[in-house]
Amino acid sequence: MTTTNKGESMNPSDLETASQIASTASDFLKAICLPAAEEIGVILRDKLRIWRLQNITPIFQDAKAMLEKRGSLDNIKCHPRIAVKIIEEGSLIEDPDLQGMWAGLFASSCTKDGTDETNLIFANILAQLSSSQARIIKLPFEGNYTRYQYDGLEYTDVEKERSELVNYTGLPNWGVLMRELDHLDSLGLVGFSLRSNPQRTTIEIHYNEAALRLYARCQGHTGTLEQFLLSITGN
Repeated sequence: MTTTNKGESMNPSDLETASQIASTASDFLKAICLPAAEEIGVILRDKLRIWRLQNITPIFQDAKAMLEKRGSLDNIKCHPRIAVKIIEEGSLIEDPDLQGMWAGLFASSCTKDGTDETNLIFANILAQLSSSQARIIKLPFEGNYTRYQYDGLEYTDVEKERSELVNYTGLPNWGVLMRELDHLDSLGLVGFSLRSNPQRTTIEIHYNEAALRLYARCQGHTGTLEQFLLSITGN
């Protein structure tokens, strides 16, 4: 038996499955970024890191699907700095929301010549987010919260009751939520304020432009922020 980083036992069939997974990921990456494919090979040779292979697989599967959907899977490249960063960080992520964001970032990093490094800043930011912080970033784009004020377009901030936001993020309590919001604030992604009355306490979250651009790129969007906002609001 082999032990993973998380202390779980892996039997030979698990290792064979992981090898097949790695082979699929490598085949996809070889055409787009050879150094990234070689990084997958390094992970595979270290059987103690098999858990990371299982995490990175859905990221590249989703990224491939995004590229196929936009009809740009052929003749594209991803800069090695970004591709390897996504492998290093994404392979440590089990949360589906964060995996989806890494997938979108990879898809939006692919260009015809593979020289574009502009998504590196977003990769560095995303690497600092917890799963609950990623859910907070997604919040305005779910339900009825897709309205902002940006470049003459009308949008609104998000306001939620305190306990509702705790439940939404999956955090254990109010104090931890405040810490998560403070971290997003320190990254320049959001600002927030509290509103209290005898009946309830609500949190108003203002999403800065950096958060909007991060989310757009993490959805595989390669156009302007204005185009992305218009696409999701249906205007």
